[in-house]
Amino acid sequence: RRTKFGVDKLEKTLLNNNYYAVSIHGDKTQIAREEALNKFKNKEANILIATDVASRGIDISNLDAVINFDIPNIPETYVHRIGRTGRAGETGKAFSFCSADEKNYIIDIQKLIHTNITIVEEHPYPLDPKAKPEVHKKKGSKYKKGRKSAAAKKKKKRWY
Repeated sequence: RRTKFGVDKLEKTLLNNNYYAVSIHGDKTQIAREEALNKFKNKEANILIATDVASRGIDISNLDAVINFDIPNIPETYVHRIGRTGRAGETGKAFSFCSADEKNYIIDIQKLIHTNITIVEEHPYPLDPKAKPEVHKKKGSKYKKGRKSAAAKKKKKRWY
């Protein structure tokens, strides 16, 4: 759920900053996912944001780059994600955002692919150590647990 929310939020942020982005994730209908994918393939949109629903079984020719906004915690997932670029003998690049507490994921990925991943530690966007991750509460019932009827609040007995 957090990932799907993040995809929608990133798409909205990019659209608000004049980037034409489309997104796909498991909560969208198959028709909506196909429409977004077709817009991206036909170059009507230049950014496709996706959950891991797009890491397997989707073929997009001439894809220049894959950007992992969240580094996957399963090394094989990383391989499937970056496998969307550089297909059929073409070259492609993969970029990943990674926080300090995710460095072990990078180590596991490097072991799997037998390649060192270049890590850029000095950049103009350092992580604020005081920043707290956003917490998204699940939408629950609109009714409070253990709510009391008006009669119970008045401590009256029900007649039925």
